[in-house]
Amino acid sequence: MPNALDNGMPPPAQAQPGAQGNGLQQSGPPANGAAPTAMAPPPPPTHEQTVAALRHFDAIKTELTTLLQDPAAGRSDLKSKIIDGVTKLVSERMLSAPQAVQQLAQVPSDPLQQRKWMQTMLAQAMQAEQGIVEHHRNTNLGSGDWATEAQKHVSNPDDHMHHMAALAANYGGGAK
Repeated sequence: MPNALDNGMPPPAQAQPGAQGNGLQQSGPPANGAAPTAMAPPPPPTHEQTVAALRHFDAIKTELTTLLQDPAAGRSDLKSKIIDGVTKLVSERMLSAPQAVQQLAQVPSDPLQQRKWMQTMLAQAMQAEQGIVEHHRNTNLGSGDWATEAQKHVSNPDDHMHHMAALAANYGGGAK
């Protein structure tokens, strides 16, 4: 859930310069201080990683949408409700505790800024979700037969954190 309730990642070609990094994007210059170099695109996400990402983004979008529909959003401090939402995501193993702490530290104190922050996080989650699906679709055409595809791929929700970590590593974000 870096960037509030988001652990999303748009494909590298869609990364926006100057935007706050999310949990799967590197932020800032390389650790050795060298200038960034052109890198090969990340490998396409596996089926399991794509399913984990969709499950992840759906949980994040649900929490953000619920918070944004609160009549007090933008008028009152919702930090306690944001904390509750993040806690729920941690309990569902959508986020790790360190990711949650990192994101909660970024929540603005001003109610209007909180609303804008949540809207930005929602937009980033939606963009990242679309990017992952597009990247997977462009490299995994499949057979077109649902029954055949369903038998080939099985995704276990218990492996969510593992698949998200692998996806983060592919997109250059990894654990810091």
